[in-house]
Amino acid sequence: DAPATRRFTFAFHITGCMCQLLMFTYSCDCLIRDSANVANAAYKSLWSRLPMDQFGKILRKDLILVIMRSATPSCLTACGFFTVSLETYTGVSADVTRIVENPVNMYLS
Repeated sequence: DAPATRRFTFAFHITGCMCQLLMFTYSCDCLIRDSANVANAAYKSLWSRLPMDQFGKILRKDLILVIMRSATPSCLTACGFFTVSLETYTGVSADVTRIVENPVNMYLS
């Protein structure tokens, strides 16, 4: 049984860490979602109205390359182990909640 000041400090520290983690994972999730929409944006552009001269053909080939490269969305990883996203945050927050609710049995499960 810890004193109230120690519990209060721990609660503020955990809250601050979780807020910081939420901001980072949210920005990573936005990156994933926005990079997944690049192919749709390139296809919905007015590529069909480009002239059929050499310049227009080069631009069409470049758009095809952009669409092919954006087939897999960009993401940030944690040293290549896993993709950082909001799913990561929900997994971590569930683990923290479980540990805070039952600190005695956290090493038994």
